[in-house]
Amino acid sequence: MPSPKNFLIAAFSFIFIFHFQLYIYSIFSGCQYFFGFFILFFV
Repeated sequence: MPSPKNFLIAAFSFIFIFHFQLYIYSIFSGCQYFFGFFILFFV
């Protein structure tokens, strides 16, 4: 039977990785919008 500490570490790491992927995805989508506005403004 797994101890609560190991279960907590596993759950925390899973949530951290999931949110990190969402964070990276939001950064890339934000960069796309930023460069789109940048090109529209200077071209």
